[in-house]
Amino acid sequence: MNTEDIQSLWQQYDEKLEKNLRLNKELLRKINLTESRRAMRVPLISDVVSVCVMIVCLLWIVPAFPRMLGHTGLIICWAISVLCFVLATILGLIMIRKLSGIQYETAPVLQLQKQITSYRKTYQLYKKIGHLTMPLLLIAFLPVSQVLINKINYFDYPFRFGITIILCLLLAYPTALWMYKKWYEEKLDRTNQYLQELREFEKE
Repeated sequence: MNTEDIQSLWQQYDEKLEKNLRLNKELLRKINLTESRRAMRVPLISDVVSVCVMIVCLLWIVPAFPRMLGHTGLIICWAISVLCFVLATILGLIMIRKLSGIQYETAPVLQLQKQITSYRKTYQLYKKIGHLTMPLLLIAFLPVSQVLINKINYFDYPFRFGITIILCLLLAYPTALWMYKKWYEEKLDRTNQYLQELREFEKE
């Protein structure tokens, strides 16, 4: 075997190695992006469901305003409920737009990371507002809903009203914290991990 044969073999080996590296890179990209999209599907579905619930609540209580007339407390509760639902709907739509606009197949990894970071900032704002407004919304929405469902004015039963609010808060806060952790934070962390692995591999 002469020198030219050895050089030809080395060239063929280099070409195969380069091809294998390229295939491995494409495979890793496909796997990581697929896992990223799958992980972010849960927050997206959660956002869509939340917005639908908010819209249904608005469609339910907004036309019921005439039934609140005659009691200042009910009017204030109705206004607070509508305001909270509208705010939650707007933030939910922003989050849906951010997630649905991510192009996993074509966008560079760095751009994907920036989009996920942008979504995380919106989610953190949503979470903060949710924690701050949850007691207010429960206190406001409960009397309104009871007037519409049971035709009961909770302001006539302050003790029952107080006990119900406390029980709702004790149930709502742990549930919300669990949902934030399982449906958002863990999925965001996992997606960032997939993208970071892919970005580090592409640098090599």
